[in-house]
Amino acid sequence: INSLNANKDITQLVHVTLGMMQKQQILNQIFGSLEAGSRVLVFTSTKRMCDQLGMQLQRAIGAGVIHGDKDQREREAVLADFKSGRRPVMIATDVAARGIDVKDVKAVINYDFPGNIEDYIHRIGRTGRAGAKGLAHTFMDGSKDAKHARSLLQIMTKAESKIPRDLAQLCGHRIPPGMELDMSEYMRPMEGGGMMTPQAAALAASIPSTNAQPAATSVSPTYSPGPRRGTRTLSPLGPHARRAAASCLWFGARSAPRRPVPRS
Repeated sequence: INSLNANKDITQLVHVTLGMMQKQQILNQIFGSLEAGSRVLVFTSTKRMCDQLGMQLQRAIGAGVIHGDKDQREREAVLADFKSGRRPVMIATDVAARGIDVKDVKAVINYDFPGNIEDYIHRIGRTGRAGAKGLAHTFMDGSKDAKHARSLLQIMTKAESKIPRDLAQLCGHRIPPGMELDMSEYMRPMEGGGMMTPQAAALAASIPSTNAQPAATSVSPTYSPGPRRGTRTLSPLGPHARRAAASCLWFGARSAPRRPVPRS
């Protein structure tokens, strides 16, 4: 902790939450408080949550997703759209975001608290660069993430940042006079809806999705033998034929001759 330092140009806001529904409500408030067109980088701890948020936001704002399961072509396309502003929101895991350098990121949102304080410093360091002011919104689960509260408080104190009341209460800290952060100042809705506008939704809807999954086929995997010489590829079976095939396989297995067991 002693060797870690946060950028003093970043205002660090902490939201202590009690569940996914509250996180989603606060997330919408954050986007509503930011100027339309702002670049926002959202961090999650898992690829699954990355995809879930991407599905929620891609039609409302315009969001791209990068994580370890995305190929190089997909990552490059999402990053290019984020840099150009075509997709103002990029959702990423820590591993996928390493080495990515994007200018003019207005805010970083830690949707999931990182596993350690060092990753927290790296995450929020994506905003507030080159003398610009930045915002870092961090969600903390009141029970699961409480163990990181005191370390986060130390980081913010070293950066001479004002302390959110929720964070101070979480670690039993008494805020000195004049050092409490007024969260409402940064959560005030932007005139016109901020990033959550009908115009933003219309633009986002016109962008092809990068999270689309291939359509599931109607073929039921009733029996899939390994490759054999001379086998033919069969057409998909109907429901009656599948049941008949399954019955044949089951009875055939029962009637199959047993191998003699060698005597010791």
